Amino acid sequence: MHVKSSGTTVAVNWDDPVVSDNIDIALSTYCSPSSGSLFTQGLAVVQCYSTDDAANVGSCAFQVNVTFVEDHVDPTVVCPNDISTSTTSSVATPTWDVTVTDNVDAHVVATCVPNSGSVFNIGETTVTCSATDTAGNSDSCIFKVTALFIENGGTGEDDDNGDDDGNGGDDGNGGDDGNGGDEDNREVKDNTEVKGDDFTEDSSKNDNTSSVNLNVIIGAGIGLCAFTLLVVLLIFR
Repeated sequence: MHVKSSGTTVAVNWDDPVVSDNIDIALSTYCSPSSGSLFTQGLAVVQCYSTDDAANVGSCAFQVNVTFVEDHVDPTVVCPNDISTSTTSSVATPTWDVTVTDNVDAHVVATCVPNSGSVFNIGETTVTCSATDTAGNSDSCIFKVTALFIENGGTGEDDDNGDDDGNGGDDGNGGDDGNGGDEDNREVKDNTEVKGDDFTEDSSKNDNTSSVNLNVIIGAGIGLCAFTLLVVLLIFR
C-alpha cells in the first residue's frame, strides 16, 4: 500500500482481510498496527491474524509505504447553496453536507461555524466552513441559512370558510332563518280592535244613524294588511 503525505505522519486506513475456515464462519481478524494508525514516512509492515475455535491461527502481511510530498496546494471546500427553512417555533435546526477534496490528503474534514444541526433563531445567519490539510494548506466557503416563522403551520389565523361559518355570513340561507328573512309562519291575528266606545252615536246626524270606526288587523303570509272599515248601523227606533 502506497500513501502520500505532506506531513511527518499520516493516518492510513484499509479494509479487514478476508478470512475463510473449513468449519467456523464469520471469524474476525486482528492487525498490528491496526487500520487508522499513524504511519511515518518510509516502509512499514502490517501483520494480520485470525484464530478459529480450534485455536488454529492464520496470518497474512502487507506493506505500507509512506512517501513525503511537498504540498503547497489548498484543499477545495464546497458549501451547499443558501438554505431556507420554515418552522412553527422560535428556532430551526437545519442540516447540510460539505465536501472537501485535496491533492494529497484523502481524509480532510471541514468544520462549520455554526455546525450542521445547530439551533438557528428566526432570521438570516451566515455559516462559515473551513478545512486544513496536513501541510497546513486551508480553504473555506460561506453560505446563508434563513429560518422563517410560519404561524399555525402556514394555514393562517382564519379558517377556510370565511369569517363566520363559511356559508354567507349568517346561517347560509339568506341571512335570517332561510325563508326570505321572516319566520315560516307568521302569527295571524284574528282579534278586532275597536277604538272608542263600541257603538257611539253621532249626535250630528239627523237620520238616526251611528257610525263606528273599526281597525282590523289581519296577519297573513309575509305582510300585514290594515284597513278601516266604516260600519254604518241603522238604528231603528
